[in-house]
Amino acid sequence: MLQLVDVVKDNLLKENMQLEVLYTIAKKADCPVNYLRLDIEKDVIDAEFGKCANFFCLYFDENTARYSYDLVRKIKSVNPSSNVCGVGYFATYAYKKILEECQEIDYIIMGEFEEPVLSMVRDFEAGKEIKYSEYLYCIVSQKDASNKKINRLDLKNYPKVLDRILLNKNKKIRIASVEGSRGCIGNCTFCAMNYRDDIKDVNWTGRDIKDILNEMIAVYEKYKIKVFLFADSAIEMAGEKGKIRLEQLCDLIIKSGYKFSIICNMRASGFKGWSDRLFEKIKLAGVSEILVGIESVNRDDQKLYNKSISKELIKKVIDQLNKNEIEYQIGFIFF
Repeated sequence: MLQLVDVVKDNLLKENMQLEVLYTIAKKADCPVNYLRLDIEKDVIDAEFGKCANFFCLYFDENTARYSYDLVRKIKSVNPSSNVCGVGYFATYAYKKILEECQEIDYIIMGEFEEPVLSMVRDFEAGKEIKYSEYLYCIVSQKDASNKKINRLDLKNYPKVLDRILLNKNKKIRIASVEGSRGCIGNCTFCAMNYRDDIKDVNWTGRDIKDILNEMIAVYEKYKIKVFLFADSAIEMAGEKGKIRLEQLCDLIIKSGYKFSIICNMRASGFKGWSDRLFEKIKLAGVSEILVGIESVNRDDQKLYNKSISKELIKKVIDQLNKNEIEYQIGFIFF
């Protein structure tokens, strides 16, 4: 059995879409799977694990990693023969430190982990040695931390995520997450989205926009939720193609007749070349709030962050958002 574990802080009421996708893929593949969300204040201490699960997948976050170490040790004390793998952006970015600080962790999967985890579970249950599997290139372990290639999920295989664990558990939640893309077109020095450190893999892939809308409609029909948080690092991709794709998504939502409210992230530089019509169209499609990543207006800071944003562009963006009555938050880096 595959046990997914998400350790959160302050009872974070935000869906982990990568684990939700893995849960959905495992269910479709008839792989026995369970999903646990544990809060560091109480659940990690009280968590109990029997021997029914033999493969554990823990999502590592920079705010909860050390609590996850305690959890891994508890798992191994109950079932020493179980396999434990760490996943997520932070696990990929800090894999050396994690393997060093928690010797009980067997593997860390580099990059997007959904398909490799499922393959590992199948091999493990079939009695095969994981080290000989075809997906070896994206796995590091206590024995071999030399592999540094990043796995990417083919978004053609991205499932419609309808059985939402968090939404099923807490009926009071009225915001659902949705992924329109994976990766990022930026290469900011402060961000782990493209798994910086000793790995460089700038990559962005987008889902079919019809699939995005169909999932939003299906989630609304099941949970009656109209507010969607796009989990994308930024809702747009680069250049003219990015603006065309975003406008086409807006057109689909407008024509569907559904009145959704959309919260998303945008890089300030991503607004470059936007027409007045596109600002108006995202408003009509339901975009109600945007986190705009400006990071800094200081040229020296921008050089450090590998950013290039003019004050004129920032002013234009803010003026257009105000004009179209779209709420916004400004993101700055303070280090």
